[in-house]
Amino acid sequence: MEWDLSDKNFPDVEIKENHVYALSKWIEKILEMSKNYEGEWDVLIADEWPNEPYTRLIGNLQKRVDAVGSDIGFRVIAYLENGGIKCDADNRPLIKRWLEEAMKLKDTKSMLETTVQENPFEIRLTIYADENSDHISVSF
Repeated sequence: MEWDLSDKNFPDVEIKENHVYALSKWIEKILEMSKNYEGEWDVLIADEWPNEPYTRLIGNLQKRVDAVGSDIGFRVIAYLENGGIKCDADNRPLIKRWLEEAMKLKDTKSMLETTVQENPFEIRLTIYADENSDHISVSF
């Protein structure tokens, strides 16, 4: 797992193994960055973009009433490989399972609980920023 922090508003990480642990760190990075940005938000979007040879998971915060991708100023991208990811396919069921497991890890769970107390929100897993696709809610 390697972070590229060269663009402070668009950090990204390559995840080739330990997907649950790495996605927990991805969630933590999003929540950590949320403290530096002003603006209201009530949904964390995890938007899947399948693309050979990996699937990108683009994380951003926004208002529930806004179109997917209307972020509050930053995006955190995870490049997912291996672990059952199928390129150019809908991997949301697998990613949902990983995210739900990641959110149970001690540090991530603690950050989620603290953030939710200060700013209630939901997590939505989408694909290709498609407003018309079925959203999969990830609960914590």
